[in-house]
Amino acid sequence: MSVKYDISKSFYNRYLELNAINRMGGEMLRFMYYKEGKFINPLKKNQIIEQYIQEEIENFKRGEINIPQIEFCLTTKCTLKCADCCALMPGFNRCSHIDMSFDEFKNTLNQLLENVNSIRKLIILGGEPLLHPDLCEMLEYASKFDKVHQISIVSNGTKIPSDKLIETLKNNNKIFFYMSNYSENPKLAPILHYNEIKEKLKENGLKFQMMESWSWFKEHGFSGEKHCEKGAKYHFETCHRTKCLTTLDRKIDICSKAFSGRMQKLIEVKDYIDLDKTKNLKQDLIDFYKKDMIDACEYCIISKDEVRPAIQESELCKI
Repeated sequence: MSVKYDISKSFYNRYLELNAINRMGGEMLRFMYYKEGKFINPLKKNQIIEQYIQEEIENFKRGEINIPQIEFCLTTKCTLKCADCCALMPGFNRCSHIDMSFDEFKNTLNQLLENVNSIRKLIILGGEPLLHPDLCEMLEYASKFDKVHQISIVSNGTKIPSDKLIETLKNNNKIFFYMSNYSENPKLAPILHYNEIKEKLKENGLKFQMMESWSWFKEHGFSGEKHCEKGAKYHFETCHRTKCLTTLDRKIDICSKAFSGRMQKLIEVKDYIDLDKTKNLKQDLIDFYKKDMIDACEYCIISKDEVRPAIQESELCKI
């Protein structure tokens, strides 16, 4: 079945370009870590991305759908309570936490893979994903599918990986371990185990990546009123989180902040994919990528005020 082909700016950025970037990034990682595939010259990055975009256009014309990346939020529980958490996870401490069961994980992944040609990058996060008791089983299940090209675990560095997780990582070259970098916040030093985690991974011959110490911005949540159309459109086009896609509770949201806003009843959100009600998931995914506005984004407040990374709510209480 062929798919009607058209391009919007949103579809180009959130689907075509992101597919190309993640495809190239995955190929570079596999070569660097496992010497699989061929070397990609970083100096030719733009040229390669453009080539992959054109290939993705042709794939789409033929009816192929590849999810550039999707976050599986395993739990809203976290070892930190960051005041400026961009996913608003501390809000779940004041209501009910949500965990993704192993059955939900399998059913969601199965349903996606039945309707798409591939998932270029499957991101495992939370909260803190290492808190989930079924993490290893979930990783093993997802990694057995050829359609899942790369799996990334994102941990905040407060929990040392268990021996069971280490064995899971050792037996699979599709899974990549990432640690957030909050080292610029000296108050977190007593609970960050970066050195111990690095040592344990190195001892077992496992590679990992420590993320850059990115700037954090003050998190203001959502506005009580919609932004003006021009402002909302600008936010939607420039916010990197509109490329995320997050799933938990059998729904796909534009990002984890939209999910949290919906579940915590901070805003009314209607723009999401309900996996239990969809009649044509493939078309729903296409339509979702083509949207040039999501209702949650119309209320989202994007701040440019830089703050120290991972300030804890308890710190603010002492001020």
